[in-house]
Amino acid sequence: MRKSVAIKRGFRWKRLVLLVPLIVLGAFIWWGILQASQAGRKWLAGTPWSLLERIEVRGLNRLPEHDIICAAKVKLGENLMEIETDSIAARVTVLEPVLETSVFRRFPRRLVIRVVEREPIAGIGNGNLQLIDEYGVTFLPVCGGEVLDLPIITGDFRQKTDTEGFRLAFNLLQNIIEEYPAIYNQLGEINCSKGKLSIRLKQGGALVMTNNPGCDEVLVALDTFLSQKNDELPAGIDYVNMLYPAMIITGKRGSN
Repeated sequence: MRKSVAIKRGFRWKRLVLLVPLIVLGAFIWWGILQASQAGRKWLAGTPWSLLERIEVRGLNRLPEHDIICAAKVKLGENLMEIETDSIAARVTVLEPVLETSVFRRFPRRLVIRVVEREPIAGIGNGNLQLIDEYGVTFLPVCGGEVLDLPIITGDFRQKTDTEGFRLAFNLLQNIIEEYPAIYNQLGEINCSKGKLSIRLKQGGALVMTNNPGCDEVLVALDTFLSQKNDELPAGIDYVNMLYPAMIITGKRGSN
C-alpha cells in the first residue's frame, strides 16, 4: 500500500517537473509577442502610413455621413496609432438614430466607421413627429423632408412613452409586426384614447370597427382578409366592420 502511494507521489512530481518549464516557456513566448507588437506599433506610428488621410463611413441608409464624421471628432492628419477607436464609437453611438458603432484602423491611412442605424417601426404623432424602434427607443427623423412609409401611434398620451395608453398601443404594434405581416403592411394608425384602442388602415384611413382590436381572433381574421386583397383594400373603402369576425363587411360612411 505504501509502495503504491509513493509511486503516485513520484509520478506527480515528474509531471510537475515537466510542466514548470512549459509554463516558463509559454510565458516567455507571450512576453516576446507583446514586445514585438509594441515595437511594431511604435515603428508603424512613425511612418507616413499611419497619418489619417480618409474616413470611410459604412452602413448608412438614412443618416447623413456628415453627421457621423462630426460626431466622431477626428481630424485628417492625425496618427492612426494614437486614435482611440472605442472613444470614437462611443461618441457616434450617442446619436439618437444610431444603434451601435464599430471603428477600425485600416492601413494605409484609413479609418473605417461602421454604423448600425436604428430601424423605425412607427412614428409617434400628437405634436412633433418622433420615430420609435422595436426596442421602444424614440428618436427624431433625420430631416423635415424625410419620407417614411410607417404607421403612426396617436392618442391622449402626447408622445409620452411611459404612459399606460402608449404601452397598450406599442404592445399591439409589436404583436402585429411579429404575427400579422399583412396587417402591418397596410397599417396606417394605432390610436389609444382613454385606454381604448382603435386601428386605421392606410387605404383612405379606413377604420377597423371592432370592440377589441388586440383580440387574436380579430387580428387573424383581418390578416387573412387583407392577404386575400393583396394587402390593399379596394379604393373608396372607409371602414372594415369586424364586430363579427366570421363576416367582414366593408363600406363607405353614410352608405346604406
